[in-house]
Amino acid sequence: MTPGNFTVPSTSHEFVAGAEIDPIKVHMEDNWTITNVGGSLPRGLSWTSDRQQITGTPTEVGNWRAEVRIRRVTKRWYSAGGDWLHQHPC
Repeated sequence: MTPGNFTVPSTSHEFVAGAEIDPIKVHMEDNWTITNVGGSLPRGLSWTSDRQQITGTPTEVGNWRAEVRIRRVTKRWYSAGGDWLHQHPC
């Protein structure tokens, strides 16, 4: 028995190339862990080492989409995945 899929909210942000951004934090519940990050970020932005925030100063203009794969663990240690999508128009 598994708990099934769950929904992780998606979000969108606009940035100005050359201006440092406020860190963007992935909303995490206590029983969630990030298993993978993917997609793309503009040059100058990067994931923190714990993969829970995007930081930096974008240096190029364009549309970008980053994805996070999240695993939820229940009391019985079953898990399901959900995607958190992040769009970066600069």
